[in-house]
Amino acid sequence: MFSSKYPSPRKMSPPPSQRTYNLRRSSSASTSNSNAARGRVLGRNARRVIAVGLLALFLVLCGWAVSRMRTASSASISVESHSGEANGPKSHVYPGAAVWPAPPSQQRSDSLDAVLSATKRIKLPNPRSSVKGSSSHSFFRCVGNENDIDGFRDRVCVFENLCYNIADKVFNYYANPLLHPSINGQSRSPTVLFDSKWGERVDFNEAGHGFVALHQTTDIFGADMSNTWGPNVVVGSGVFPPVSDPKNTITVSGLHALWSLWAYDDNLGHMLWEEMSGIFFAMARMGVMTDELVAMHYPEPLPDRPLSIKFRNAFFPAISKTAPIHFQNHISNILAEHATQAPNPSHICFENILVGGNMRRFLHKDSWHNFGHEPLFKLLRARILKHHGLDPTFTPSKHKILITNKTETNFKHDETVGSRKRAIYNLDQVMDSIRKRYPGVDVQAIEWQKFSVVEQLKIMLETTIFVTPPGGVSMMLPFLPEGAHAIIMDYYEREEPNWYGTRKDESISMEAPFWNHWPHVKKLYYQIRGAHDLVSDSASKDVEEVNWREGVSYNLDLDRILSLVDQAFDGME
Repeated sequence: MFSSKYPSPRKMSPPPSQRTYNLRRSSSASTSNSNAARGRVLGRNARRVIAVGLLALFLVLCGWAVSRMRTASSASISVESHSGEANGPKSHVYPGAAVWPAPPSQQRSDSLDAVLSATKRIKLPNPRSSVKGSSSHSFFRCVGNENDIDGFRDRVCVFENLCYNIADKVFNYYANPLLHPSINGQSRSPTVLFDSKWGERVDFNEAGHGFVALHQTTDIFGADMSNTWGPNVVVGSGVFPPVSDPKNTITVSGLHALWSLWAYDDNLGHMLWEEMSGIFFAMARMGVMTDELVAMHYPEPLPDRPLSIKFRNAFFPAISKTAPIHFQNHISNILAEHATQAPNPSHICFENILVGGNMRRFLHKDSWHNFGHEPLFKLLRARILKHHGLDPTFTPSKHKILITNKTETNFKHDETVGSRKRAIYNLDQVMDSIRKRYPGVDVQAIEWQKFSVVEQLKIMLETTIFVTPPGGVSMMLPFLPEGAHAIIMDYYEREEPNWYGTRKDESISMEAPFWNHWPHVKKLYYQIRGAHDLVSDSASKDVEEVNWREGVSYNLDLDRILSLVDQAFDGME
């Protein structure tokens, strides 16, 4: 349909003034031009007859051509049906086109899990190899920054045929020397990275740090060999450990991962959506998805804090059937398992080791880390819910408003922060106002620490409106059902520049860089407009004296919060 601003492309009638003028033309003028007009009409009719005839001829020719094409196609399909499998899928063959058989449906899966699973890569002999008859060397491939030595934060890599030297406690990467293109008898080491400034690099560990970051502290305390990792390169003919002799070398199949938790391992947001899920996303990004992953915590032991253990036990089984284990404990288990066949081995060789992938998800300056990861977020959500016997597609049949009642914090003994850290100060008033305005709606407050993870997941699936402060207490938001609404408190930024990448004198949605990539939940934000929206969590400090991101609770304006609840109900109507 065309806009009323513009005329139709079809021929239009003359304007009224012109039509009136034509009707008032003198009869003498009409008589004098009648013969000419009659001739023009006859000419137009003749042209129309010719045009119609040509069109009819064209249609006849088209019909004949289509008939010939169908005949040829039927013949081709008939030939294929007799020469192929009796009950197999039939290819669509067109004249002059190559025959491409349709893949059998039973051998094809377009599910995200299937697409991201490991497949075999090309493995063919090198016609110019300097090591004749040997293909047992290491190999690696990565996603992320492969053009900068300092790109370790962005890299995720899979290493094949990587061996751990038990005595030296180092990983060795075994590389065949490559023959010099023009000088006989000379060879060179293979390139591991093409640095845009420093050129070809042949070592994984340079400038005091490794090739891949193990966790996030590289951008806080700097990078060194304690928070990054890279194997030692060993180049030479026949240097690969004697895997043919099981007494000297133990080979371990399957996919293993080197990973490390850091200081926030008892915060649900950081631990689940950055650290544990980092392994899951790394498998997906590298196309090596498996339920049999062995996650080796390296180099330190796994944290033993109760909340960290609770979260690991609840969520990690959705990533792998095997519980994470400290690297040294896993090495000891391997040695014990093979003690009879290999009583004194020198090396343990891993078929595949995955390293990297721990990315910040919540900082505004790193929001790009989440771009394009929406399908992976949704896939992990579904796997977690299914693991606990819950339906990821469940939608509630009645409304329920859930409000976070934050009564516990890891900072309760920190006077500089306060005992509650981001709670709803006037929670009772808020709940009373909502109940009066919506008398038929179930309105509940929740203290998360009083429920098991399974109970928390079930509660979230039954919730239609979730009201919460930001931070760790909001991190169950992804488990809301499709179409649910979340009302999340902001904080007010008073410092610039700052580490978070936010702007001064603005109401900041703390985890918006992450929430922006969960489209199944509609997010509404309670913006902070000044000190009147806040209450100091410190008994000895006024609200103007504390950090408005860390040391305050929220004194919600009842009209504003009710307005947001109204909007949420309207969005689900």
